[in-house]
Amino acid sequence: MKKILSLTLFFSILLPMITLATVYYEYAPDPWNSQRYFNTSGYVEQVFQTRKDILLTGFDFWLDNSGSTDDITLTLYDEFGSVLSTKIVSLSSTPSKPGGKKFHVDLNSNILLSGYSTYWVRISSLPWMGVYYSPTTVFLTHNEDAISPYLQGRARIDGEDQDFSFKYALHYLPPEGGGASVEEGAVVVEQLEPGVPIQTVVTNARVVAKTHHSVTLAWTTNVAADSGATLRTQLNPLYVVASGYDPTLELEHWLTIGGLGPDQLYFADVFSRQLDQNEELLTTYTIGFKTEKTSANAIVEDPINGEDTPPEDVAPEEGSEFVVVPDEVTDELGQAAGENEEGAIAGFDQINTAEQQLPPGIEGSSAGGDVKFSWTEPEDGPPRDGYRIDIFDEEHNLERQLYVDADATEADIAQLTAGKHNIVIYANDDQTFKKVAAPTDFLIRKGVSPIIWIGLAVLLIIGTTIGLSVWRYKKDQIQLAKFTNQ
Repeated sequence: MKKILSLTLFFSILLPMITLATVYYEYAPDPWNSQRYFNTSGYVEQVFQTRKDILLTGFDFWLDNSGSTDDITLTLYDEFGSVLSTKIVSLSSTPSKPGGKKFHVDLNSNILLSGYSTYWVRISSLPWMGVYYSPTTVFLTHNEDAISPYLQGRARIDGEDQDFSFKYALHYLPPEGGGASVEEGAVVVEQLEPGVPIQTVVTNARVVAKTHHSVTLAWTTNVAADSGATLRTQLNPLYVVASGYDPTLELEHWLTIGGLGPDQLYFADVFSRQLDQNEELLTTYTIGFKTEKTSANAIVEDPINGEDTPPEDVAPEEGSEFVVVPDEVTDELGQAAGENEEGAIAGFDQINTAEQQLPPGIEGSSAGGDVKFSWTEPEDGPPRDGYRIDIFDEEHNLERQLYVDADATEADIAQLTAGKHNIVIYANDDQTFKKVAAPTDFLIRKGVSPIIWIGLAVLLIIGTTIGLSVWRYKKDQIQLAKFTNQ
């Protein structure tokens, strides 16, 4: 009987503790899939609705501030535009990192919010402040009285609702009292501010293929950067057993590394850098994987042990405005990446370094004001989702991006500005991008303006007219002299 009374007393004490426990609901994509909005309009707004009546105690946003410490103002509005709460807080200097840094704000007093009413938070801006966001996800809902786009949250910029939401969280209490809760909303193409360098951010890093002796890795960066990966084993995680490197400055990255053991666990560290910024290796993504077991069916040719196929030099037609830049340009870019003579990456102990093998370069010509590029279909056939073409300027900023059908082997691109450019063509298989040819640098020479040709034609006509007039005048003078002498 005493044991029963003791257990009853224990659970009577424990029950309130359980009911007061923090409830946490999360809708927050991976930080590596988050992107940074560089605000230039003075403020941004986050619109949201709650699924029930709550007492709002505070909220979180994911921010950074590359400038000096300063104050920002956060204002909460209801759907009629009335101010419910205002809070001025200090935002310290915070370096950029993937996903941003969580910034918490406690309200001066709790605010009662009504379920399915619309509210928004306005965040004032600093010159170097970034707010992180990600695209919203569309849910199919059933048996709902009403469906609103604001249930996940939605960003509003310059009065216009966006198709993404700033990463945010709501801290609240139930109206009838009880334990504190947190409801997290949606989370972040980094927009380049002129003259402000952007830190390279790696996203969507993944294993796209593996065998008993090799692995293929792919990832995306927000700016054109090189591709590097090192492999470590679980038994000795501090020792690099293999690596791969591609000096191409691009947005989509693909590396195949061989020389691995069958049925073994590995860690892959992928990283990218902007070579012209001498950027340190601050952005690294680690993936764990296990190689396949050895079998008769698994023994296939290693794709990275083939012979190098040097790019073919493309001679431009006479009078063409399209000029292929010599391979030395690419070599110089490669050296800027910190490559040594063995192809290793500075700062790493490299073994079995795999240089990526690519088909011959892309051919190009210019005629009629358009630039035409052609390439060879991949050996394994056309890609399922066609091709993607990225064109960069001399500073490796993306100028053009277009998609073409799978049966295409050439593309016409409207006349680019004069100067040096770079083109990269990918095979697109379900948003996994693999280069189909060696990236090519080319030069568009500055053409002669039609006005100049018109001016030259006018000068020629005027010159010819003056010449004929002078010739006729002299001829008449000679004839007059002969007549006078007679």
